[in-house]
Amino acid sequence: LLTELVGVKQDLRDVLKHANYNEQYSRRSYVRIFGLKENPEENCVTEVINMVQTNMTITLTPADIQAAHRVGRLPPETPQNEDHTSDDGTDAADGANADGTQRETRRKPCRPVIVRFSRRDDKFRVISNVRKLKQTGYAIVEDLTKKNVELLNRVKKHRSVQSAWATNGKIKAKSHYGKIVIVNLFDNLDDLFA
Repeated sequence: LLTELVGVKQDLRDVLKHANYNEQYSRRSYVRIFGLKENPEENCVTEVINMVQTNMTITLTPADIQAAHRVGRLPPETPQNEDHTSDDGTDAADGANADGTQRETRRKPCRPVIVRFSRRDDKFRVISNVRKLKQTGYAIVEDLTKKNVELLNRVKKHRSVQSAWATNGKIKAKSHYGKIVIVNLFDNLDDLFA
């Protein structure tokens, strides 16, 4: 019975690996962009093209992007005084308190944009230039499955790992000794970096 249970457990792991691989494969033309300000009347394709042109000097056309849209829940609305007047009757919409000091305003977090490129070559061109986004407030990452995001985070926290990243849907890690390995879903990290 124990042998049968071990066999079923291994079969389940194999099924989960294949399902994760297939889901990741279906995302090979996608990236996620963080830091694009939200606008109610925005056209995400145009916003992405402008951001990439301005910050990465890569020219894209609308035909290069098959789809682009926000993902995630809308952030909750910040409560505001409906009539925009303060207790003393002055207009409070200018961002100032009744005593004239500047009122602290909460910045709305912006949801990431998921982008599907028409050709993977365009995706690779963008991904290979993400270093140009340092200090800009933008970030572009590969669109990973939930399991691969969890794996990447687990690998980054491991004591033997200097750095970890994703390339073409594969999780890679570099040890403190310079050894680079590809990490799979159920790999034992201690054994990989031993």
